[in-house]
Order: sequence, then structure tokens, then C-alpha cells
Amino acid sequence: MLKWLVPVDGSDSAVRAVSHMIDKMQWFKQPIEIHLLNVQHPMPYGNRVTSAVGHDKVAQYHHDEGLAALAPTRAKLDAAGDKVRVSHRCGRSCGNHRQIRP
Repeated sequence: MLKWLVPVDGSDSAVRAVSHMIDKMQWFKQPIEIHLLNVQHPMPYGNRVTSAVGHDKVAQYHHDEGLAALAPTRAKLDAAGDKVRVSHRCGRSCGNHRQIRP
């Protein structure tokens, strides 16, 4: 089974890329497992915001924003009848690369 990791940000470009991917899926004989990933930026001022509003509210905010960003591309894949796994993370910049934390 092939696995594709597709980073999406909720933009029109991401939706077009997924549409293009759906069109090309028939090229493959094996079933394809699609994983959509959205990475949210952490709250500015880090722990200050978390201590002011609470960790649960910040986590819920990231959860809601992640699902909202994934919704257009997920709907496109659902309409095509493809099975998809969805995940969202909160990441922070660390030098020249991204660190992702669950």
C-alpha cells in the first residue's frame, strides 16, 4: 500500500493540489492511504498566553483551527470516495527547520 503525506493549509492552492492528486490516483494499481497534515503556529508569547487563558483553551483553539484548515481538502477527498487520515499539530521554528510536537 502506498502512503501519501499531504501538507495542507486550507488555501485554494492546497485544494487544487489535492484535486490534481485525486485525478492522478488512477495511475496506481495499489490502494493509496492518504494522510492530511496541518501544522499550526504556536501562540505568540508562548506560556504567557497559556497561563492567562489556560492550556485547554489554547489546545482547543489549535484543534479547531487545524480542522478548519483541513476541511476543504478533506471534503474533496470524501467526495471522491477516498479514505483519508487527518492530523494536525502545533509547531515552532527552530533554526532552519521545523520541529513538530503532538
